[in-house]
Amino acid sequence: MNINQRCHDEEVKEFLSNALQMQLPKGSLQDILKDGTLLCDLISTLSPDGYIVKNDGKTKFAHQDNIGQFLREAERLHIPQSDLFQTVDLLEGKRMQSVVSCLLAIQRIMRERKLISNGIRFKKNKRFSATIIQEKHLIYRSPLKIDSFKPKISEGHVQSQVHSISSQTPPPSPPYTRRNSSEIDLTQVTAEQIMTNNRKASLKKMGSCAITIKNEDGTHSVYALGKSIGKGQFGEVFGGLNMDTGEYVAIKRIKRNQMDCDDMNEVGVLKHLNHEHIVRYKGFSKDRMYVNIILEYVEMGSLLNNIKSFGKFPEKLAASYTYKILSGLHYLHSQQVIHCDLKAANILTTKAGSLKLTDFGVSLTMKMKEDKTTGSPAGTPNWMAPEVIKLAGACTKSDIWSLGCTVVEMLTGRPPYSGMHSFAALYKIVEDKELPIPKNLDLSEVNTRWRS
Repeated sequence: MNINQRCHDEEVKEFLSNALQMQLPKGSLQDILKDGTLLCDLISTLSPDGYIVKNDGKTKFAHQDNIGQFLREAERLHIPQSDLFQTVDLLEGKRMQSVVSCLLAIQRIMRERKLISNGIRFKKNKRFSATIIQEKHLIYRSPLKIDSFKPKISEGHVQSQVHSISSQTPPPSPPYTRRNSSEIDLTQVTAEQIMTNNRKASLKKMGSCAITIKNEDGTHSVYALGKSIGKGQFGEVFGGLNMDTGEYVAIKRIKRNQMDCDDMNEVGVLKHLNHEHIVRYKGFSKDRMYVNIILEYVEMGSLLNNIKSFGKFPEKLAASYTYKILSGLHYLHSQQVIHCDLKAANILTTKAGSLKLTDFGVSLTMKMKEDKTTGSPAGTPNWMAPEVIKLAGACTKSDIWSLGCTVVEMLTGRPPYSGMHSFAALYKIVEDKELPIPKNLDLSEVNTRWRS
């Protein structure tokens, strides 16, 4: 852990101690927070009317439930999605920087709402503080009054100084040789050289906003980085422009110090896929600070955004979308790939009504599945298949289960067991003998067979 991370951890610990008015137990920040109980106490302080029921169990599922409650309540309180983290970030300590960033964001909000005092001080960079003080003195300094200055130098002394300066002769200028215009052979400058020079000038202006990737044929493509179009737990997504073709793309940027094997797994899976209902992979590059994944730009955002904007879908539209998702899944499974996290948030939509499956960070190939005998459940609780929760291993049927949950999400506006805490939902999925299909769904006679 570097010095900055250690300072941020200490800042978070001091904030929690002040906000909860208690002395924290000793240990690392992950050890203190991973059972989720302190997070539940913190969010209850921020939202006394919130419905938080701490789970005091010692199991991993109990801890996951507490962290899930904290994140849901934080989202309900309009804490930006970009400031939140994922449960696994804290449980497994993979991205503790995301957890620290989230808690520091909550600290700012609590100060704004005056739930904690602004007088709480943390260690600051002395150099930065000194700069602020100097600027403050400059801003509030009294204005100068020219009239108040009365020079005490005699008039004769001033005249002698002026005379001595004006009497000095300037140094001779170096000889200048004018180049004959006939020496410039314009016929030697080709259109290709002009275009190359113009492109170099453009890239120089872009500076760090230019991303270069090497193509399979050995050539290079340069992308200009545009505005942010979305933030998530695994980085930030920007719009990008191919400076050769003018194609608009999505550029997923992940800080190298926050990157884990899931991010590289997404690249490894996507680069071998090519289907109309799978988001297309275009390239990959990394620099000193970032890893950049270049993806197809899908203009209408996620299916979840559409549900939030327009409400639950009619049966005909849900059936059309389901057919396209099945087409994408059929291709994935034929390529020996299991998605493992299928849900409306991971399905992108186009203006023409097509769909693209995306977010392959936790996906498995069949070979990986054979090698992976233990580990934590991968996916999102309400969409998880029973065998995944039991750690029996994901399979193609697991994706079909998740698709069924996504169909319920499209038809009702929310996934199965959405009113339950994560831990209770996981238990219900495993123990329930009935499928999680709402009984009040008004389906046509043809689709009632889906229930059976």
